[in-house]
Amino acid sequence: QIDAGLLLDVVSGGFVAGANKKAVMIHRMMAKSRKKLTFNIEEFTNSANPAGDFALEPGDIAEVQKIPEMFIYGEVKAPNFYRLKENTSLTKALLNAGGFTDKSDGTKITLFREDGGQNLKRILNLNNLKNNPDQDIAMDEGDLLYVPSQSGKSKFLNKETISWGAFFMSLGLVLALLV
Repeated sequence: QIDAGLLLDVVSGGFVAGANKKAVMIHRMMAKSRKKLTFNIEEFTNSANPAGDFALEPGDIAEVQKIPEMFIYGEVKAPNFYRLKENTSLTKALLNAGGFTDKSDGTKITLFREDGGQNLKRILNLNNLKNNPDQDIAMDEGDLLYVPSQSGKSKFLNKETISWGAFFMSLGLVLALLV
C-alpha cells in the first residue's frame, strides 16, 4: 500500500528478476469500487516526457507480477524454463527450446496444464499440424511440455515428476533435469 507520490519514484528502486515491467497494476480504491490501472513501465520510463509521471494517491496498491513462464523438457536441445511472450504457440515454444534432439518423438508430445484447479494432459502430434493447425495451440503460464524419446523410455515422465514439476513451477524455482 502506498501513501502518495509518483509512480516512477515507487519503482525507482528497481525490479526483481522476472518481474513483468510491461504490466504494472495500480489498484485504486474509489468511493464504492476499486479501479485497476495498468502501466507499461518500460515504455513509461523511456518516454521523453518525465512530467507525464502518474500521481499515486494514499491507499493505492502497486502490483508487479512475474513474467509468465512454462517448462519444456525431455528430448529437446535446451530443456529449461521459458518466458512466455504474447501468443507463444507450441511450435514457437519448441523452437525456443532449441528444437528436437535426434532421439525425439514429435508424434507424442505431452502437454500438462492446470485449468480451473484440474490437471489436464494432452498428447500432441507435431506431424499433424498441416492437417490440424488447431494443434499448434497457445502456451499458458505454468504449462509443462514433454517431448519423449523414440524408444519411449523416460525416467522423468511419471506422476511424481509432474507433481514435483508443478510444485517447482508454483514456487518459481528452476528444475535441473539430467537427461
